[in-house]
Amino acid sequence: MSTQITGPTFKIGRGVRQEDPLLSNLFNCTLEEIFRKMKCENEEMKIDGKYLNNVRFADDVVLIGNNVEEIQEMFQEFWKCSEEAGLTNNDEKNDIYE
Repeated sequence: MSTQITGPTFKIGRGVRQEDPLLSNLFNCTLEEIFRKMKCENEEMKIDGKYLNNVRFADDVVLIGNNVEEIQEMFQEFWKCSEEAGLTNNDEKNDIYE
């Protein structure tokens, strides 16, 4: 016969608060996984001796490519992988510069 032990109830929520110091680490880990899933290794540019296809700062991401079509493909894949990870993109901040 098993005995069930119960304690006080508590609410379980999703996510972390904006001011939580863990937030930036979780976000960075999530972005790292997104870029690992993306298949854009060949879409890199040599900048200051290093091959780059993205630059990340806080919650901003810059995709780097050789032409607009390449960047648009990278963006579509980034969008898809982000949504799979539970992130949303801000449509107002999505720009492509040549």
